[in-house]
Amino acid sequence: MCLNKKILVQIPLLGEKDESDYAKIFIANLSWYADEGDIENELSRFGEIAEILIPKNRSTGKSRGFAFVEFEKNESAKKAVKYNEPILIKGRKIYIQNLRE
Repeated sequence: MCLNKKILVQIPLLGEKDESDYAKIFIANLSWYADEGDIENELSRFGEIAEILIPKNRSTGKSRGFAFVEFEKNESAKKAVKYNEPILIKGRKIYIQNLRE
């Protein structure tokens, strides 16, 4: 029996994610009149959505024309980014990009 062996165990830091674990996307060209329900209706085809954030203009309260969407799984975000067909929300074609934290 050999008790002299060393075992290296890597434990990720709290909150640290591997690049492949990112499930967030950025949506550009969003209509000022689009809401979370509109985004969920169009993007839920890629997977379950955990959170949708639409930043608002402080003085007008209207959408700033972009949003952040977090999916439950990173595969869903990858599907959304790679989707080749136009996606329209409130009559506007949106653009989807990966988001790195």
